[in-house]
Amino acid sequence: MIRLSDQTGVTLVELLAVVAILSMIIIVISTVQFQFLDSYQEINEGSFQTDETVFFIQFFSKQVREAKEISIQPLIPTAPSQGTKKVIITKSTGAQVEFEFKEGTRSIEYHDNTTVTILVDHVKVDDNNYQFRVTKINQDGKIGVHLTLQTDKMIPIETTVYSLVATSN
Repeated sequence: MIRLSDQTGVTLVELLAVVAILSMIIIVISTVQFQFLDSYQEINEGSFQTDETVFFIQFFSKQVREAKEISIQPLIPTAPSQGTKKVIITKSTGAQVEFEFKEGTRSIEYHDNTTVTILVDHVKVDDNNYQFRVTKINQDGKIGVHLTLQTDKMIPIETTVYSLVATSN
């Protein structure tokens, strides 16, 4: 005769308890993993924008340092939420380069003999607050610009750059 107390095995209640506990553990682990992946992606995008912005500022600064004359055209609206702002730099060699901020695509293009889009869909635009500002400076016979640039993932960056070329002003 078999006694009921000598039986080994798992009851249905014990099995359900283990499954419930494992389910909770899996849910917690997967939630943490998804939050980690979201944070990683956001940091990666911010880092990419920072790299692009630093490249643009270095390139823009190089062009300004070689400038004999700088002219800045204000934002010209071409349609609601679509306008352009141009910075035209004339070098001592007579060559001209142009940086154009396009509000509609939130991008900055560089023009010389070709067109190269430098920052695409990164320049922050909110409530008509364009985070690409360039102001011409004439100080002590030097020309230069004060640049403020903010992208979606960054705090504003401000820099002042002067031309190294002697001007007749």
